[in-house]
Amino acid sequence: MENRPRRAPLDLLVAVLLGAASFALYAVTLAPTVLVGDGGEFQFVPYLLGVAHPTGY
Repeated sequence: MENRPRRAPLDLLVAVLLGAASFALYAVTLAPTVLVGDGGEFQFVPYLLGVAHPTGY
């Protein structure tokens, strides 16, 4: 068997807090709805796995 050192509880706490802070920042900066103009197109195109504008736009 391999003897690996156990992770300190502080490491887990730091990881959880950092993840929670990252998610909170992401949630606060989300657009409340679909944006107008190109923003709406850019939000919808990944769902279709397509191209936002034809070449040369």
